[in-house]
Amino acid sequence: MKSENRKELLTAEEAADYLNVSKATILKWARKGKIERVKISAKIVLFSIEAIDSFLKEKTNRVELATKNHQSALRATNYPQVVRKGGGKKNTGESWRDLRQEVSSWD
Repeated sequence: MKSENRKELLTAEEAADYLNVSKATILKWARKGKIERVKISAKIVLFSIEAIDSFLKEKTNRVELATKNHQSALRATNYPQVVRKGGGKKNTGESWRDLRQEVSSWD
């Protein structure tokens, strides 16, 4: 059962306020099929709370997945670390000069 103070369907303006975006943005997402809509007529487009929440959940999962993949990719690389003046990360023993020499030998 729905809460009495929540409507089942929101106008484009209400949905935009709910997502903190502009009306034009939510209508563009609806045209592209990124968010489900109820198209009553050419000028009347409504959005369900469930469709908006589903849209948010999908975007949230993608962000978490992308972050996890990005972090694991960074751990898998073996880039030499640069020694900065005044501190910073320690050198792994491979200097940029050695790296440049190796790359130039590839030609």
